[in-house]
Formats: sequence, C-alpha cells, structure tokens
Amino acid sequence: MHEIRVHKLLQHQNIVAFETYFEDEENIYILLELCKGQTVFELLDKRKTLVELEVRYYLSQLISGVKYLHDKRIIHRDLKPNNIFLNDNNQIKIGDFGIATKIEFRGQRKRTICGTPCYTAPEVMYGRGGHSYEVDIWSLGIIIYNMLVGKLPFKPYELRTNDEEVVVDICNFPLDCTVSSEAKELVSKMLDPYPEDRPTLNEIMEHPFMTDNGNIPAALPASALATKPSKSFLALASLTKEEQEELKAEKTERTLKINFRFLQKIYLNDESMRRVIEAGRELLRDRVWIKQWIKHSDCLGYLLTTGAIGVHFKGETKMLSNYKTK
Repeated sequence: MHEIRVHKLLQHQNIVAFETYFEDEENIYILLELCKGQTVFELLDKRKTLVELEVRYYLSQLISGVKYLHDKRIIHRDLKPNNIFLNDNNQIKIGDFGIATKIEFRGQRKRTICGTPCYTAPEVMYGRGGHSYEVDIWSLGIIIYNMLVGKLPFKPYELRTNDEEVVVDICNFPLDCTVSSEAKELVSKMLDPYPEDRPTLNEIMEHPFMTDNGNIPAALPASALATKPSKSFLALASLTKEEQEELKAEKTERTLKINFRFLQKIYLNDESMRRVIEAGRELLRDRVWIKQWIKHSDCLGYLLTTGAIGVHFKGETKMLSNYKTK
C-alpha cells in the first residue's frame, strides 16, 4: 500500500500515470499507464550503447521527472533501467515507487538500506550519516554511463570500507570508447562518492554536455528502439533551433522556385497566370512564402506564411491582401 499512497499523488509527463487500484482477498492490483516502448533495460539490451544525442534526450526527461519528485520531497531510491519505461513516442516514464520515501522535514536523512546494489549510492549501502536526494543523482550517473559505454562502471559492489569512511573506486571509461570529454566529466561528477559534491539536477542541465553539443531533439524516431538513428537525423537534430529554421527556409525557397518553374510551363501563354508568377517572385525576394495554393477552373488562390490570402481570376479581377502584415 505504500507504493500506492506515493504513486497515486503523482502527475507528470515523465512518470508512469497511476490510473486506479483494487484488491481481493489475496492480492492488490494496480492499473498503470501502458508503455508500449517497454523499458530502458530492453532498449540497452537491443542497442548496447546510445549516441550522445540520444543520451541527452533521455537524460533531460529523466531530470524533469526526478526534479518533479524532489520538488514534492520524494526520493525514488531505485532508479535503474528496469524501472524506466518508454511509451510509443520514445518518451521517458519513471515507475516503480515501491521503496520511494518522503522527506518529512528539511535536513532529514533516511537510513534504510535498500535499492539495487549496482545502482545504489554508497551512502545508502553503508548507512553512515544517512542519505537524501543525492542518491537519485548517483543512480542517474550509473544509468548514463551504461547508456554511453554499454556496461556498468562498477561491479556489484566495488566498495572498500574501513573504520572511518566508505571509498569508491574512481569511475573510469574504457580506453577505446568514443565518449566525449564533456560526458565523461559530467558522469564522473554524478558518481562522486561524497554526496555533497555531486551536481544538482539544475547543474546537470546547465553542464556543457547538455548545453554545448547542439539542440536536444524534441523526439526520436520509433526505429531508435532497435537501431541507431540515421546519419541524416543525427545531423539535423544536432543543429540549433536557429540553424534548423534557416535550413527549413532554404528548403522552402528551393521548393518554391521549382513550383514557379512548373507553373511557368503550364501557364506560359496565360497573361493573368504570368502575373501570379511574377507576384510570387516578388514575395520570394521579400522572403515571404506561399504556404498553400488551390487551383480552380476560374482562379488561383493562395495562402501566405503571414496568414494573408490572395486570389487571382483569369480575367483582370484579383484580390490580394497586404502580405507584409500578419
């Protein structure tokens, strides 16, 4: 019932939606959102490693979901690929709140030893001084390392203990891996054995790995669940929003020029249609595009990117709004 009490209060786009629950004499049944993309564990089982653009995409959503939990004073404490689901749009959904806990007052430290050893922070495993929100940062660091390298950074459990402290081996990356220096630095900080030295969720989002490597895509292709995204997708997605808009404008301009040439061939002997074409050329020079046009037996109508509408009839009659005004 603890999991139900926690989960039913949560509503966020990156958390598995809680629908309802019911029980009989023997069992309790929980009805949750269906995630057709299965889990991140299954994704990594198929793909082994992800490209850094995909990692930034998933990490940004994980941070959004975990930040929502922390803002509600909830620590998940069991973040791992098996508990992170994907819907049919490749969107992250955090689930399984069986050992989640709530901070009741500022500065409270939890002392229950729990979680999955491969993903559990050292302060949880050894319980010295208690633990708080930072344990979720550690788990995210393990997950991101797994996405980048295809294996875990530590064997369960590469910790050395003595009478005074818990020591974790330094997080190392294989010599032959192609992980960027920014990614290595971020993961190493997230896996700092001292929880007070780990970055906050906001600091992770502001790290150069997340900000200096192009745009974080709004979506990934469905095929990314099984295979690496195409080079053309990766090239386009790595551009900034301004670069993408500029590229889109260039493609629109090329398409418009082709359409003008097509119209010229059709209406070469039609004086009124030639005027339409010349008007279009004028719009092209001003970088205002014809978004859509409709051909009728008696006229040609078009819609501009400004929202203005124009109609040219085969005779001398025409209607044309001011295309420079939205």
